[in-house]
Amino acid sequence: MYVPDAFKVESPALLAELMRRFGFATVVCAVDDDVLTSHLPLVYDESRHSLFGHFAKANDHWKAFETSRKATAIFHGAHAYVSPTMYATKPNVPTWAYTVVHAHGVPRLLNNDEATDQIIAMVDYFDPSLASTNPESVEREFVGKKARGIVAFEMPIGRIEGKFKVGQNKADADREGAGEALLKSDDPLVQEIGRLYLAGD
Repeated sequence: MYVPDAFKVESPALLAELMRRFGFATVVCAVDDDVLTSHLPLVYDESRHSLFGHFAKANDHWKAFETSRKATAIFHGAHAYVSPTMYATKPNVPTWAYTVVHAHGVPRLLNNDEATDQIIAMVDYFDPSLASTNPESVEREFVGKKARGIVAFEMPIGRIEGKFKVGQNKADADREGAGEALLKSDDPLVQEIGRLYLAGD
């Protein structure tokens, strides 16, 4: 990923927060002359600095992980179009502001017991009340049977990149103008970009 210094984010806390909030990621890896791409919910385990997820068994993408192949998980955070009408400086050009994290690593496939653990942990992460409201849905024997239809993996993160392109290369008056304009949006994620513009970091 091309990351100019002005847009580089290296804070582990910020990178972890984005991966947790926007956990529906794009997973890619190169195989021969092809690029495999899947869209998967992933859970970041900070204690292991790893991502956990799973494929449907019918999705052949998992077979690439049998051979210690490198993969990248792309997490897209808040993003927004920024019009030149928002800037104090004239003339100016439109742009797209965004936040993104790329996590790179070599995934390993999990066995059925590990897959069962991973599914239960993922459900608990995304739906923490389910164990009390619908305990049969997370009963281990039931989940273990369902796990036979998936292939789960852990991807220890070997390298991570963060890019928050939120006007750091603009004059203060331009960042303020864009930030205030973006805050007027009805979309909470556009508003978030506006707050990042105004933060001045």
